[in-house]
Amino acid sequence: YSDVGDTKASIEMLRRVNDRNPSARTLMALAGAYEQMRDYANAAQTLNRALQFSPDNVELKRALAQNLLYSDQLDQALKLYEEVAQAEPKDPQTHLRIAEIYRQKRDFPKARGALDKAKAMDPDGLEVRYTETNLLESEGKVDEAVATLKGMLDQTAKKSYSMSEKSSRAMLLERLGYLYRAAGQHDAAVETFRQLAQLDPDSGARAAVHVIDTYRMAKNAPRARQEAEAARKKYPEDRAVKMAYASALADMGSVDEAVAELRPLLNGQRDRELYLAMAQLYEKGKRFSEMAKVLDAAEKLSESNPDKEAVYFMRGAMYERMKKFDAAEGEFRKVLAINPKSAGALNYLGYMLADRNVRLEEAHDLIRQAVELEPQNGAYLDSLGWVYYRLNRLEDAETQLRLALERISGDPTVHDHLGDVYFKQGKLKEAIGQWQNSLKEWEASPQSDQDPAEIAKIGKKLESARVRLAREQSAMSAPKR
Repeated sequence: YSDVGDTKASIEMLRRVNDRNPSARTLMALAGAYEQMRDYANAAQTLNRALQFSPDNVELKRALAQNLLYSDQLDQALKLYEEVAQAEPKDPQTHLRIAEIYRQKRDFPKARGALDKAKAMDPDGLEVRYTETNLLESEGKVDEAVATLKGMLDQTAKKSYSMSEKSSRAMLLERLGYLYRAAGQHDAAVETFRQLAQLDPDSGARAAVHVIDTYRMAKNAPRARQEAEAARKKYPEDRAVKMAYASALADMGSVDEAVAELRPLLNGQRDRELYLAMAQLYEKGKRFSEMAKVLDAAEKLSESNPDKEAVYFMRGAMYERMKKFDAAEGEFRKVLAINPKSAGALNYLGYMLADRNVRLEEAHDLIRQAVELEPQNGAYLDSLGWVYYRLNRLEDAETQLRLALERISGDPTVHDHLGDVYFKQGKLKEAIGQWQNSLKEWEASPQSDQDPAEIAKIGKKLESARVRLAREQSAMSAPKR
């Protein structure tokens, strides 16, 4: 079964073997099959059984720790890695894994301590420096992360590369492009992704998709469509390119044309990924009945909890946009039942409550959890600022919204929220400036993202603030009697 690629059947046979006569060897084989299916939780559970046959086996502990890490069982993974580090204190890989666990737990000082141990053992190791890049990004030091990664690329540059060197360099270029994009340096990101295509022509289609997505994130819909059309001509059979092309069409309001681009890919097959992609296209066009149908189709094909989680989240967002708030909350609660640490669901549910000005303490608790999980996420900081505004904690609201703008300065909603805070504080000029910025960002947004009702509401607030400011200035300048 394994030789012909039928991993599910292989797992079933190995489970039957281990139910009757388990051994370390057969349990490790079963764990390996689970790993192929990316079912790391069952792989970890199986390796834990294998460890009972050989409790001092360091390699077995290392494998178990890795699967615990991949299945988000961080405390158990940390305990095992620390045991491995005691057994093999000069292995830098173990300290790197410990650093990664502390990074995910947001304990950056301990992550830095473990990383320093690995760095002392392997100061020029690429994986050590790559792990440092991830840590710097998590700490919010994106510029330093970019500089570190760029330094790695500069120092390892050659005229030609072996296959393994080319693969490593491609990974680093891709990561650098992501970092540039996260920092809002879209031109640098595009140039980096183009370097990826030059380095490895086989990665050309993937690099083209990254370029398209970068222009979409930069709100340059015409250029995104131009790049998408060029990529479609160059890579006419590439699935990812077709999906990126469809997204670029939808950004410019051509939803039917976008869906028509993807539908032939189904070819009579049931394809969960395509159903979800079509749901996103329908969402852009506010075609919620069609969106609901493809989400239902995707749910029927969702076997694992992470797969179901993605469908529930998208359906919750759909219901929220339809203003069916109770139904939306029900879907987000399903997500949290599967994954209580889903920062996206915690934030969306909390923001939905805050925006409706209901259950504000609960909203604050939900959003606070999301921010603790991802403290550099600008959208979550905006949500926290907005719930503080609703709670009339205006100074806290201003602080969080200004932090949000440092990370997502092109978001019209954040500017609008900060304008509301300034207006309530009596800072009319500052409020006017933020609402003007909000309208500019709305104008620059793709057609599919624009919300005419929201734009009109901001325009009305802006005009009212201008009138009030003019009256106050006139009153101040009038001669006293």
